[in-house]
Amino acid sequence: MNKIVKYITIIIFCTAGAVYGQAPASVTVGGVTYFQHGFNSDGGPYNNALTSATQPSPAYPGWQTREIRDSVTVTSTVKYYVLPNASLNPGFNHAVSPTDNVTSTFDWSLSVTSLGAFMGATDADNKKPLIEIKWGNTPGNTNLIVEEVPAGQTCDVLPTSIPIVIIPKPTIAFKPNTEGQPYMTVKCFSVTEDVEEFLHTFDMLVTTASSQIEISYTVTRDNIDVPELAENDVKIVDGKFPFTFPDELGEYVIKITKVTDRVARKSDVDGDVANITEGGQFTFRIFREIQTSPIYRVPNNF
Repeated sequence: MNKIVKYITIIIFCTAGAVYGQAPASVTVGGVTYFQHGFNSDGGPYNNALTSATQPSPAYPGWQTREIRDSVTVTSTVKYYVLPNASLNPGFNHAVSPTDNVTSTFDWSLSVTSLGAFMGATDADNKKPLIEIKWGNTPGNTNLIVEEVPAGQTCDVLPTSIPIVIIPKPTIAFKPNTEGQPYMTVKCFSVTEDVEEFLHTFDMLVTTASSQIEISYTVTRDNIDVPELAENDVKIVDGKFPFTFPDELGEYVIKITKVTDRVARKSDVDGDVANITEGGQFTFRIFREIQTSPIYRVPNNF
């Protein structure tokens, strides 16, 4: 099954060939589906809220609108594809092969060169229709520009570009308690109660320049791993992390191991989880009320 990745298909507009309206909305290269800038993998673009469409689950802000820019996460490595002009490349057919029978070369550039670097092993690799960019550690805005250079003489070829925003990684931590130990809570059952499973919702401190936060976590009980309680890619909605504790007493430690948002997942980059002592893990003790031991004394009848 093809992996769907919301990267960018950049379409050349030139006097010798196809215009944007004739270009396909998506092209599959090496098993990855690249979408023309402005088109969405959920079926967009949709130009107004009245357009009938299947809502993605969960919905994210702006899902019915044309994408204005490409978004990537700092430190990510992202591929971009430009559709070669068929009239300049005899034998080229993107439906058969999106990279074969291409005689043109492509001049790629960034308007802010300090934000990223082209990753081809040779200069020729950086002039192919499919290229790779390593984004740096600095958030910012740039334009990715490309111009097709025909092998032979032809009319002028106009460059095209897309705007790109490089955003920070998402971050996450447990919200500390205002009293007592910041990352520890105790739930007490009475000595007469049955111990039953229960749902507890943790408040999380989240930062993201995107949306759709997901986390992975591990769980130990009394210092022993409990893999059946661990989960991956759990959605955090409105800063809430719901967790169901089982019907067993003990000291549970929940450790966040991974956080992503929508753009980080697209960029194949993990966000930053707080250090353990700063909210990366939370201890939750489930105890019974403890009956104090009997009082001992010298009896009256000694």
